[in-house]
Amino acid sequence: MEMIRPYLNYLNITLIIIAIIVFIVLFIKLLKTMKTVALVSDETQIINKHLDITKTKIAEIEKTEKSWEALGSTFVVYIILREALRYRKRYGSITKSFTRACVRHSTQLSKIRL
Repeated sequence: MEMIRPYLNYLNITLIIIAIIVFIVLFIKLLKTMKTVALVSDETQIINKHLDITKTKIAEIEKTEKSWEALGSTFVVYIILREALRYRKRYGSITKSFTRACVRHSTQLSKIRL
């Protein structure tokens, strides 16, 4: 044991130097990684902005789509009422003419979304 004791100090110093070198290398790699993360986070913020713009445009398109459906439904109701008034002259009764117009346009009535 007495032979090894003087060498233990050299071994401890060597291990401490190796540990310091390893920590310095890891710290440098950590700094490089943080720079890369900062660049990536800037790019993701730009992507998020574009994503928000895209979401608002999609919402506007959906609103437009719903308004077209409402316009189409209104047009179908107008056609049925116009045809019911035309049949009224033939049948003499508004209920019979309205029933006839609804039966004739039953497929269009099933597509109405309000």
